[in-house]
Amino acid sequence: MNLVVAFAVLAYVQMQRIIAVATTTDQNQVNNETTTNRIIIVDEPDYYDIFPTASRRFKVLMGLLDGDGFRYELLEFVTKNMKDIIQSRFDAWVAELKAAEKQEDAGLNGTKVITGRIPPPAVLKNHLGRKDELLSLIDNKIDEFHTALEEAGRTIHIIFENIFKDYTRNLPKKQANMASRVQRKTGDLSRRDPEPVVPVKLPAPDYVVQEIRNENDYIKLRFVMPPFSEDLLSLYKSIQGLNRDMMQDNSALNEVIATWVKEHVGDMEIKQQINCFKVKEGLEALYGTDKMLYIVTSFREHNLVDENVTESAEKCKKISSACLCTIGPLLAAVIAFTMW
Repeated sequence: MNLVVAFAVLAYVQMQRIIAVATTTDQNQVNNETTTNRIIIVDEPDYYDIFPTASRRFKVLMGLLDGDGFRYELLEFVTKNMKDIIQSRFDAWVAELKAAEKQEDAGLNGTKVITGRIPPPAVLKNHLGRKDELLSLIDNKIDEFHTALEEAGRTIHIIFENIFKDYTRNLPKKQANMASRVQRKTGDLSRRDPEPVVPVKLPAPDYVVQEIRNENDYIKLRFVMPPFSEDLLSLYKSIQGLNRDMMQDNSALNEVIATWVKEHVGDMEIKQQINCFKVKEGLEALYGTDKMLYIVTSFREHNLVDENVTESAEKCKKISSACLCTIGPLLAAVIAFTMW
């Protein structure tokens, strides 16, 4: 949980409670969910307001999977944004500290940094004196987070694949290449015009669409993962509630999993015979270790550190609402992007 400590430098006041829980609680115990995951911190987004139902959270997560896990481009985009936000926060604090040194009280009054999240000046000076060291540490931990998220994506795919009947049919259908809709003008605009047409440099349409997709998928992932994790944790706890013999009984496992799925995501078709042991193994890989806690805590701290988190959460709600309409998800993403 070193990433927790590193991020805590940037969210000193609110994050002290998370650090205390993360360092004193056995990471392998299921009751982490009742401590760390449910701590409400001032200014933290209301994830359940953005994605109010388990069914929507499942479908959003499914839409972020590609093949057997999260897209590599998405993982790269997520970690790059995490690093950029950390860098910008450090830079802002350096500027504020230098400005404060010119003031008599050096109290950092009027700081542009989010109110209540800035450490005391003495603490801040100490941490900023180790800026390069801390940034290097955080970069390394974010790279580890990248690996953990990549592995979790593959595990979540296995869980979905072994519960839902052709779950890929629940994913938004791929849209035709939007670049093909772009009308490319040529020099033959008018045969009477002898002057050559000066080429205009424009972003490649494919690249623009890919960037929009990465941006919107990143926003959805950072806000859907915390509540989605609690959904899966609830399923995991339902299985863990069985006695040892029943955990080895295929019929008993099938009944528990099928009942939970019907209660929470009843609008999705499940397999007649769920591969219960694959599902159980997948859930144990996520919650029998601290992997999912590590991922969710990192996302929550990322959202806490980002001073633009409120705007990003509102954008996520727009994207989510647009995707519920009949238009394709990629077109919906473009519309949401232009609304931003």
